[in-house]
Amino acid sequence: MAAVLVALALHAPAAHAQSAWDHYQKALEHQNQNDLESARKELQKAVDKDAENAFYHAALGLVLFNMSDCSRAKPELTRALELDSKILDAHTALGTCYTVESNYDAAMAQFQASLALNPPDKSDVATLYNNMGEISSIQGNMDQAEQYLNKAVEADPELVTAYINLGNMYTTREDFEKAVVSYKRAIELAPDYALAHNNLAFAYISSQEFNNALSALDTALKLDPGNSYYRENRDYVQWAMQEPEKYQEGQLKGLPKEITLRPQGKNTVPRGKTNGVHMAQVMDTEVVDPNAANKPAGKPVETVVEKPAEKPAEKPVGQPEAVASQPHASELTTPDNNPPAENTANKPAENTANKPAENTANKPAEKPAEKPAEKPADKPAEKPAEKPAEKPADKPVEKPQGPKVAPAMVGPSDEALAAMYYKGALYNLHAGKTDEARRDIQRALDFYPNRADYLAARGFVEIQNNYPMDAMGYFDKALAADPKHAVSLAALGYLNEFLGEYDVAEKKYAGAVAANPALGCATAGLATARVRRAQCGEETEALFKKAQENGCFKGELLNNQAFCALDAKMDSQAQLLGYKALQRSPDNATVAENYNFLVDVTGLPYSVVKDQEPYFDPYYRVVTETDVLPLEMFVPVAAVDFYNVFVTTWETKTVLVVPFENPRGTANWKPSPSEIYTSRMAAAIGGTGYFNTTMPSDGRIYTFDELTRSGMLKTIAQRNPSDIIFVSALQRTDLEDVTREKYLGLKKNTMVTASISMPTLILDAKTMEPIFNGPVDGSVDVPDKVEAEVGYRRLEQIKDDVFEEYSQKVANILLYHYHLVRHPMDKTLVRHMPSKDQHASQYH
Repeated sequence: MAAVLVALALHAPAAHAQSAWDHYQKALEHQNQNDLESARKELQKAVDKDAENAFYHAALGLVLFNMSDCSRAKPELTRALELDSKILDAHTALGTCYTVESNYDAAMAQFQASLALNPPDKSDVATLYNNMGEISSIQGNMDQAEQYLNKAVEADPELVTAYINLGNMYTTREDFEKAVVSYKRAIELAPDYALAHNNLAFAYISSQEFNNALSALDTALKLDPGNSYYRENRDYVQWAMQEPEKYQEGQLKGLPKEITLRPQGKNTVPRGKTNGVHMAQVMDTEVVDPNAANKPAGKPVETVVEKPAEKPAEKPVGQPEAVASQPHASELTTPDNNPPAENTANKPAENTANKPAENTANKPAEKPAEKPAEKPADKPAEKPAEKPAEKPADKPVEKPQGPKVAPAMVGPSDEALAAMYYKGALYNLHAGKTDEARRDIQRALDFYPNRADYLAARGFVEIQNNYPMDAMGYFDKALAADPKHAVSLAALGYLNEFLGEYDVAEKKYAGAVAANPALGCATAGLATARVRRAQCGEETEALFKKAQENGCFKGELLNNQAFCALDAKMDSQAQLLGYKALQRSPDNATVAENYNFLVDVTGLPYSVVKDQEPYFDPYYRVVTETDVLPLEMFVPVAAVDFYNVFVTTWETKTVLVVPFENPRGTANWKPSPSEIYTSRMAAAIGGTGYFNTTMPSDGRIYTFDELTRSGMLKTIAQRNPSDIIFVSALQRTDLEDVTREKYLGLKKNTMVTASISMPTLILDAKTMEPIFNGPVDGSVDVPDKVEAEVGYRRLEQIKDDVFEEYSQKVANILLYHYHLVRHPMDKTLVRHMPSKDQHASQYH
């Protein structure tokens, strides 16, 4: 590819290429200094001056790609490939952008094109096979995924990512023995890579080998102690060991997927952040200026030489190497599946911020403050009382002067220092600075380890860090110090909800309200407990109102209130409350999913939530660390999942399936069409698991007109108790020859489409109001056939298939009406915008 890029540069017009090349050289210098924005500007100038040069378009696209701006990178990379389809890195980067966008077919095409351009012995071949294998796995084609991933490890037996993805694929196929072998191979190559140990634990826990899973997670946490996912997995394994009968595999978090571009060298471990694609191609020869003859003499010529593979560092998970030493694409992980970004940052932060701060800053500061403060306090208390009676007045006046001045020189008291650290911890907690908050509250606890407010603040730090079990320990200690500490009781209510212990949670909320009736978010917890049972009504609404009057205005509360509005058929009010909830809690996935549900169900227009709007504080606005924050403002409220409430509170309903009318001339058939299709309809509805079915006891068959144009249905409902009534009429199945384009227009197939449209009426048996009234279609395609080629037996099978689809649609109508289907999530409901970072307090 080096020769291709040089050739492209040589074809550019002399006047333009001279200036464009200068911009390119400047851009290269900026990228070597990791100044990507300046590099982008220079390359844009190069493209503007030489718009038909594929080399410059590709370089600009690769820099934008490194900036994680695929929306702007894609047009440049596409244009580069239009001008020259043999630019290898453009194919690779474009394929990765498509992967990030979940456009897997397009991504696969680009990776295959890159693979075709790579020499078979080049290291990139392994990572391309890895990417193609992972895409196949995402698409559910496990056999093809296995083939590609095995080719990846054959091409490079030391590519760690490929072994991890092989393990993920085997785990998905429940072939846990092979998964364990793959993960162990990854660990052999990179023993310090925490993700491999976590995924090994996932394979063990899936086969209920709890002890092995616990050991693997302990290793993962030693390597990455700040990773919340690993900590949650470990807590879950401990719980599963204690209560194996309640074990549910779906609770465990694991198997992050890895998509790479190229490895940084053998034995290196994939990192959470990529070095990216360098716009200069690695070459064994010089990068030649196409107009070198016109350049002034003495101007240096840029030479970029590929470095030999180096041995991995002792700790593979570290900071990426300099871009200059890795001009090729090192690797890329997809944003939703890579290891958490804090993997490389948390470890140093834990060691250098928390522990040393206690040893070197707190302890020395305490001791000088204690001893001088005690001695001056003792002496004035004893001696001034005795000496005035014995000695002249001037001497007693002189003696106390030293002790009186000393306390002012010693500094603040223990109480003042602890209060200062406590206030700083709450401010940092509000600002999302959990490391600083942990540091400050621990200093306060060093002074007063049994103070309930301080212990509760420490618990809230662990809640924000997603360590629920650790948080519960601190709240329990707070209650041991003060059994009526309302904040701790409310927080334990939230944590028990998080763990699914809803009865325990409600008792904790009730205790918090009894201890402090003015704690609004505890009252909101009581209302939430009623919503989980679908007990919406005046009492629940009164609890919501009281919670807001007492200062709890959190988005999760409004989310729960929206459920009750929906339950009361107040669609507009429900959507308005859901929108406000999302404004206040834009990062809460449950709130976002519920709002998406409301939009789908109500069909009302909506506006996208922009999270750069002014932040809404639950109690009042807080600007600086000089403001005193109430501990009550950190009491969280759990957001109920609407779908879970509908499913868990669902009471099975009975559907009365009125028999179909027999088509003319078929009444004497044994069995008759009415019997066949009525029983199939009942089976489809009953097969959902949410409904029972029954048929009229008299066995009489009515015409569709008789049922819909008279009071017959009301009479049938009175004779046959049920909750829902289904009525329809069999129709003729139509066949049609059609030509469909498949595979993006590359292949045309001639097929027969069989379809049916049947009038359908579904009623609420209690009110006789229609749940659905209209035609419902069913259709199937028979490929590579025309109508004249369909035989009688095949036709009967086609009719059965068409009716099967119709019956499934009817069942889905019932599920949708009663909210028993989870709606697909629309991730565009919230537009995330850059926000100003809040500074941490400077209490040291």
